[in-house]
Amino acid sequence: MKNTIRISVLLFLVTFVMNAQGGFEITPQYGYQINSKLNFNTGDIKIPGSGQFGVTVGYNIARGMAAEFSWTQQNSDLKVSAVNPPQNGGNFGDVKINHYQFGAVQHFGNDDDLRPFFGISAGWSTFSPDNNFKDTVDYLSSTSTFTFGISGGVKYMFTNHIGLRVQSQLLLPVYYGGAYFGYYGYTSYSKVFAMLNFRGGLIFAFGDRDTTTTFN
Repeated sequence: MKNTIRISVLLFLVTFVMNAQGGFEITPQYGYQINSKLNFNTGDIKIPGSGQFGVTVGYNIARGMAAEFSWTQQNSDLKVSAVNPPQNGGNFGDVKINHYQFGAVQHFGNDDDLRPFFGISAGWSTFSPDNNFKDTVDYLSSTSTFTFGISGGVKYMFTNHIGLRVQSQLLLPVYYGGAYFGYYGYTSYSKVFAMLNFRGGLIFAFGDRDTTTTFN
């Protein structure tokens, strides 16, 4: 399933770039995901802060507006505190988190080189535990959730085709009815997992200056 998702995303990106008529951007990025915590009525799940890497692809769709796809990955730990069965700060080992987001960003200002932006997005996130503790719990299964996102930042173009992007992004994976890690089950109404990250990277812009996603 995970390989199918990755292949589908790769094919989408290749098709996107090959059919682009206006300006588009590719931005490899690296940053930091701060600590995240999800509270349930029987305990909580914590993911400590760690590095995050990924790529963003944008395509101009209107004056000052661009459609974007972004993929980011975080490798961290999974910590669980539970009431029943009792578990206080247990470390369930490594967890790999992938976020896939489709959305749009709006650029502001009149400076051709320095452009603030704000974006909204939606997609899904996958949480894949490493099963380091499979001998002491029943299983640690991967979980996929629907995810909202909002972002804001600035772009600065050194040339027509090379620039710098710095941004913050709040991702909001939504759990419906609970989450399960082995026999540690968390049931409740819908819960939102707030995950805030900061990242930056070099912009590689293609197309004429007036049609790239950075410019009006």
